[in-house]
Amino acid sequence: MIALLDLDVTTTATDGLYLVYVFDRTVERVYLSMNHGATQHPRQAESDGFKGKAAEASALIEIRAEREFGREVLPATREG
Repeated sequence: MIALLDLDVTTTATDGLYLVYVFDRTVERVYLSMNHGATQHPRQAESDGFKGKAAEASALIEIRAEREFGREVLPATREG
C-alpha cells in the first residue's frame, strides 16, 4: 500500500483527504482509493466547545457532510 499526501491538504493519514494505491499480492492489479482521515473531527468539535457524546455527534455530522460533498463532486466509477 502506498499513500499519497498533498501537503497543502494534509501531512498525515489521520486528517484530510489522501489517495492510497493498494496492490494485490501478485502486483498484477492496483486499486486507487481516496481516503478521508477522521481524527481531526472530534478534536475540532472539542475545540468548538462540545464534550463527550456531543463532540462525537458533531464530528459525525462533519464527516457525513464531507462524504456527501465528495460524492457530489466526484464521479462514481465501477470496476469493469
